[in-house]
Amino acid sequence: MPRSARPRRQVLLAVARIGAATIVALVALLTVRTVAAGDTLEWNSQRPLTYGITDPQPPGPPEDVSATVDVTSITVRWLPPADEGSYEVTYYAVSSQPATQGCLAERVTECVITDVRPGTYTFRVQALNGAGWGPWSEPSAPLTLALPTPISLSITGQRVGSRLTVQITSTGLAAGTPVTVYTKSGGAPAFVPQRATLTIGPSGAAAWSTSWRDRRPVQFYAIAGGVRSPTARIR
Repeated sequence: MPRSARPRRQVLLAVARIGAATIVALVALLTVRTVAAGDTLEWNSQRPLTYGITDPQPPGPPEDVSATVDVTSITVRWLPPADEGSYEVTYYAVSSQPATQGCLAERVTECVITDVRPGTYTFRVQALNGAGWGPWSEPSAPLTLALPTPISLSITGQRVGSRLTVQITSTGLAAGTPVTVYTKSGGAPAFVPQRATLTIGPSGAAAWSTSWRDRRPVQFYAIAGGVRSPTARIR
């Protein structure tokens, strides 16, 4: 067992009174003992810190880096390094290529990058411990963030005999998006929503047909995905 100097502790307790307040200052003066290589010291019940390390090692590279896109944000995920090095990993840094996007994560293995500009990116991650930053990981698979498709909605219709048929076309709306058609005949004061259940189809279109015996001019428009079409009119 390596020899070491026995710790000595001196405690100074100073009490000062100012009015009704009492300030108690407790100062613990500790002499530092000699610690041999390989000896350990427990600190606040956390894992032991090893003294005498002559070559502390940073962590290895994180593994299995992947990225997913959600409109204008990208979530990057990874696995911790197989080798944490001499100390616990505390931070991860994420960098993109092209080097325009990045983020910093504390003790978690994912982060979200927001307001990403359109383009194709790969991502790398490196880990930090008490010995410094480790090497970068292998890059993720390329991920492309495209410009969002502008949303548009248009409507046309025709009346044949006593039947009214309305055609709706859209761009930028997902298949299955609900559509509501509003109509107004003659001098009616307001548009009335129709009860028909319509959804945008895979081709971006929807159609509505109904019996329509009113021979007066009719106006109509559609709303889908928060977008309103221009108003169409049949005389």
